[in-house]
Amino acid sequence: SERARYPLIIGATAIDLRPEKHNSGAPTIVLSEKFIKFGVVKSNSTPRCATLRITNGGTQPLIIRHIESDNGYFDVRVVGKMSISSGESRDLRVDINPTKLPYGAVVDKVRIVSNAPSQPVTTLRVSAIVEKEE
Repeated sequence: SERARYPLIIGATAIDLRPEKHNSGAPTIVLSEKFIKFGVVKSNSTPRCATLRITNGGTQPLIIRHIESDNGYFDVRVVGKMSISSGESRDLRVDINPTKLPYGAVVDKVRIVSNAPSQPVTTLRVSAIVEKEE
């Protein structure tokens, strides 16, 4: 029998899309920004970061279950606990390390999976233009 040359890696995130009964107190997720643009960065420059806020607009705790991205170009993480009480906020930190990125326009779509029934997946777009050092 022949062996595959490349391993197949499969990942999945389960999202409950069942309609909720009217529940005005359910957690809601609000991002302070939907886009982060690092602009032009030199390929030999030091890592940089940007921060945005995640706020829970509901009365029940908001739980961030998972953060994933299409390309993995940027490191994205919640600062502190993944559970956010009613009316509270947490920072979402986005790090870029230009020395590890390809030249040109780098764009990534980050998905934040939570228990917010009205929006179980929230999308954040992150971009940078990586130029060769001179």
